[in-house]
Amino acid sequence: MRSEDESPGPVSLVGPPITVAVCVLMLYMLPHAVMVVLTVWTLGSFPIGVLIGHCVLSEE
Repeated sequence: MRSEDESPGPVSLVGPPITVAVCVLMLYMLPHAVMVVLTVWTLGSFPIGVLIGHCVLSEE
């Protein structure tokens, strides 16, 4: 533990502003990231749905 006389280290001075900046950046990027994930999910699941539909319909 540090005593009251010691000055704070560089990590304790720089850490909080960096943490706030990263949190604000993540909140700013969140809608874009969600849209990218949903787009990739949709484009990835479409061929699987077509393949399953083709297999099911071809058996009749």
